[in-house]
Amino acid sequence: MNSASSASSEQSQSNTIRVMIVDDHEVVRVGLTTLLNLEPGFTVVGEASTRSDAVREAERLRPEVVLMDIRLPDGSGIDACRVIRERYPECRVLFLTSYSDAKTVQEALRCDANGYLLKEVDSDYLFDAIRTVARGDRLLGGGITENVLERLRSVTPEGQRQDAAALEDVERRMLSLIAEGKTTREIAAELQLTYDATRNHLTSIYRKLEI
Repeated sequence: MNSASSASSEQSQSNTIRVMIVDDHEVVRVGLTTLLNLEPGFTVVGEASTRSDAVREAERLRPEVVLMDIRLPDGSGIDACRVIRERYPECRVLFLTSYSDAKTVQEALRCDANGYLLKEVDSDYLFDAIRTVARGDRLLGGGITENVLERLRSVTPEGQRQDAAALEDVERRMLSLIAEGKTTREIAAELQLTYDATRNHLTSIYRKLEI
């Protein structure tokens, strides 16, 4: 291989996102592995079917993105996420699950997950989601953002809580953009804010709504 070809190969590898899949169903793991390995820009470096295996393989393989299910035989994907994010913060965790109840979503966000998707998403959406969390953005799938907006709509001035009133105008605008599926960087560009300022506002929204 000449030097030009070698440089091209190295650049291609550097642009490839290394993914690890954690799911207790073999069919799901095989399907996701096949799907991602066929898509340019991704390579599946490993799999795990339990919480303990997920933590061990994350340490051994150091993937850029971990696709994590919620329910695992020996515990919770949420517990695995918490350990992985604490020990290896460079590993991003994107939940891919069938659970959309508010309690589970809130627990996942509190363990510093980088994203949350439902398994009903199509392949192109999944690819974009992995790229999004790999570059450091956070992401909530469309069905999950609806839960956030429903939480806001359910809080009224007559209620016991005043969370909605506490939101700033820019934060309300951000909620609408979240519902459109925009990433943190896209929201920052839309509102002409810095990336860090946008992340701070999003953190404020989740704190005020206790999400």
